[in-house]
Formats: sequence, C-alpha cells, structure tokens
Amino acid sequence: MSKRLIGCALAAASLVSFLGVSTNAATVFDFEDQTATPFPDAGLLINLPMLKDGITATVTREFGKRFDVRDETVGFEFPLILGNHVLSPFFDTAQGSFIVDFSTPMSDISLLVGDLQPSDQDDMTLNAYAGAGGTGALLGSVTESLPLNTGTDWLFKSMSLSGLSGASSIVLQSVATPSDFPYSVFVDNITVTPVPEPATAALLAGVPMLLAVRRRRA
Repeated sequence: MSKRLIGCALAAASLVSFLGVSTNAATVFDFEDQTATPFPDAGLLINLPMLKDGITATVTREFGKRFDVRDETVGFEFPLILGNHVLSPFFDTAQGSFIVDFSTPMSDISLLVGDLQPSDQDDMTLNAYAGAGGTGALLGSVTESLPLNTGTDWLFKSMSLSGLSGASSIVLQSVATPSDFPYSVFVDNITVTPVPEPATAALLAGVPMLLAVRRRRA
C-alpha cells in the first residue's frame, strides 16, 4: 500500500475517533466484577443486570428460577479461561433456561458453556431473538453438546452467532442425559458486538470507496 493510501486510512480512523463514533468493538461480560458465592450455591439471584462499555446485559432464568455467580477461588478451580467467577444454575437444576437481555441490538454474540467431569451429556441450543426475553423473530440458532464423560477434568464449548440483524436477547437451552440434573451447565464470557450505528456504518462504508479512488490516482 502506498504512503497515500496509508495516510488516507489513518485519516479515516482519526475522523471516526474525532466524531466520537463507536467502532463497535466486542464487549465481554465475564462476571469477574460481580459479587459471587462459594459452593454450595445459595440461589441468591433472580435478576442480574451488568453494565459495561455502555451496554447493559440482564440475566434471568425461565420461570423465575434462581441462580448464582459461583466463586471458585476455593474448592475445585475453574480453568484459566473461565477465571474465578461463572454463571451457575446449580441451586436449581430443573429446566429453566438462562435468558440474557441487551440494552442495544447485537450483531455478534458468543459464550462459553462448561461442566466438571464426571458429568452427564448436555445438549445445548443458543437462540437469538429480535425482542426482549426471548420473544419476537428468531434471528439465529446454534447447537453444541458436552458429551457424557467419566473423567476428572473440565469440559467446555464455545457457542457463537454472527451477522445477526439486531438481537435484543438470547436464550440458552440445555437438556441433560440422563436427566437427574436437567439444566446443569456453567456459563461464562458472554461476548457481544452491537449492530453498527447508522453514522458508523455510513462512515466505515465510505472508507473502501475512498481508498479505491486513491488507489486509481496513485
């Protein structure tokens, strides 16, 4: 790339910064800043709002079921990727999906789900919806499984949805086999990227055009 093109790209980036337009970087809700309880779970939460980077993510469970942010600085430790705090349904493992509502529509969403072996098989579905509380149009869906295992280590999987047309909520469904603990997976690192604001989208869309003009002139 010529010095002119590099200069043009830097100028566009500077303009975005000068105008205060968000470039919609990913935001991670990892629960490390949340008040947590050690094992055994106490069912202290029915609603958990979290604010980060100007985005509010509010966690609930279906049927008003209780949950906790689990602290594992004592007892069995989480793997490094999960940190010390995770979202835990283990106070009540009857069916009751985690629901997360977002204050702004999202284009990309991912999270980690895990369980400590020995464990049952967990078949999970992550759905994204246009409305709050898992309502409105279904915008995307992905499935994953944690296999039945008799080991002694952690199993975890990443689940992600991208290119969504403005998701306001997600619902994480999980069914365990055998069904002694129907809903029994930890959740962590909920990572979201908002749909670009109109000003951001228009400005960034113009950058390739500007670069193309500069390239032809170079």
